[in-house]
Amino acid sequence: MALEIKKCIAEFLGSFILVLAVAMMAATTGNGFIVALTNGIALLAAIFITLRISGAQINPVVTLALILAEKEEPVRGGSFMVSQLIGGLAAGGLLFFLLGSYTQYGVPALGKDITFLQGIAAETVGTFVLVLTIFMVAIDRRAEQYAKLAPFAISSALMAGVLLSGAISGGSLNPARALGPALFANLWQNHIVYWLGPVFGAVLAVLVYSYVLKE
Repeated sequence: MALEIKKCIAEFLGSFILVLAVAMMAATTGNGFIVALTNGIALLAAIFITLRISGAQINPVVTLALILAEKEEPVRGGSFMVSQLIGGLAAGGLLFFLLGSYTQYGVPALGKDITFLQGIAAETVGTFVLVLTIFMVAIDRRAEQYAKLAPFAISSALMAGVLLSGAISGGSLNPARALGPALFANLWQNHIVYWLGPVFGAVLAVLVYSYVLKE
């Protein structure tokens, strides 16, 4: 029981670090490249902090993908997802304490003239890139010899996914990333995009890996 609690705390911390860093950069700079770079650096730090404790899942849809692929127990995975979302909420609260009303600029938003469906598509594709990379470099047995490079590959995949989707949807790719700042800024416009898109992307990645790329 104590070990499971430690794993949940690790997932909370990983999510907190990632969401706070990314939302802070989005709110204070608004520069898409810097936000993407921050995603990669913050995820890399979070991976190294949590990898040997919880496996460094850090994102609810990553955990969902692992459950669907039978690489994670559903009950433990559910506790991880709750911990990740709480971590995102804690980050949103601290962001609001530090920035006040400027927290609204840390909330991911659709680009100008971008439709709801285009936003979902962008989040789907970005998340697909991230989750498929995780499966290929951290789950697939053929990648064992490259295990030490997996954190860098995964962080790079997140950066690529955010760069790909950022101008369209804001490049969240993570429900916890969207939820925390949105709650404290009280901005819910198109919020469902940041749940549906990542879930679709994660499920698609599991299907492609399981039926096309898996050994």
